[in-house]
Amino acid sequence: MRNRWGVTKFIDIDSFYDPSNGYLINDTCIFGAEVFVIKTTCKDECLTMLSQPELTCKYIWKFDGFWTKSGDKWYESDFFVGGDCKWRVLFKPNVFADKEGGEIGVGLELDSSTLSPNASLLVNYVFRLMDQTESEKHYEIKDTEEFFSSSYIKDGIEQYTSGKLSFTLRVDNFISLTKFKDPKLGFLVNNTCILEVEIDVIADKHPGDLYGGKLYESEHA
Repeated sequence: MRNRWGVTKFIDIDSFYDPSNGYLINDTCIFGAEVFVIKTTCKDECLTMLSQPELTCKYIWKFDGFWTKSGDKWYESDFFVGGDCKWRVLFKPNVFADKEGGEIGVGLELDSSTLSPNASLLVNYVFRLMDQTESEKHYEIKDTEEFFSSSYIKDGIEQYTSGKLSFTLRVDNFISLTKFKDPKLGFLVNNTCILEVEIDVIADKHPGDLYGGKLYESEHA
């Protein structure tokens, strides 16, 4: 923190010595300063980037009975541990969608009760739909980041969760239903598909850092 400030070129020397200006009289000058203290409620934002982030976790979910599921419902996997938090995968079959326009949805949810108060995470994630044939040409989206925080802003005041809220990321248009059910691609075999998610925490913030996070739900296009 700086505790000394100055202006190196306050006034030119000729103007200072000019007697008509009255700045220097009898070899004496007088300086004055006014200080205004402005109070603010804003907070600095700072995340600690991990120099060599390691893969936090990888989770595989075998989703059975695809055609027996509701088309407009988000299904949830069991919770699994990644780092110090609990997560689960979301999947929306969308089985009743139009043949040409339907899309499969995937998602990721963080159990907020496992995230420390006033803590934040920046996560790189990969969603992968496994090709169950010998070619193993999996379908995935990767190199995507999302921010998770245990605090949010309401009426201009920072609030904190109490374990009752979850942080949800959803990708509604992960893959088209037409492509998903194409038997040559091997994504759906014997009414079963296999989803894999990788979670990599690339930055974090713990209590004591100067940071004001926000809670939000992300809908990716």
